[in-house]
Amino acid sequence: MKPLKATALDHSHYVRLSMFAEVPAGTSLEDVLTPEFWANHTQRLKRGAIIEVLSEDNVLDCDLRVLKVGQTYANVRLLRHYIGGEEARTAPKIHEDVTVNYGGKQDRWRIMHRGTVVSAGLETKADAEKAAEEYRLKMVA
Repeated sequence: MKPLKATALDHSHYVRLSMFAEVPAGTSLEDVLTPEFWANHTQRLKRGAIIEVLSEDNVLDCDLRVLKVGQTYANVRLLRHYIGGEEARTAPKIHEDVTVNYGGKQDRWRIMHRGTVVSAGLETKADAEKAAEEYRLKMVA
């Protein structure tokens, strides 16, 4: 075994590009792994670069390493892929501390989160429950 050359180890921010790509909603993992997907960015990519990919709808979330760059393609390898599924888009039980109650004539129906009023003045209990569910979903989005 030969030891690693003294010049082969360096701070990554001097050597490797770290990039972020926000891709349109509906883009699949297979799409971003296709070499031609990166055709418009080959001038900016180089071997070893890391591309953090996040779709606009937060469904696709992965990290890629660039292996090879040509004029019209970039070969990439998957390093990390978050797999969420439908349960990632619904409010988990952890958000049971969001409650609906009647706050009197002034506040009317309101939404509370850990004792703090986050919305008040809702006309009906049904309106408040619907708004509370939307609030829970925002917390997990």
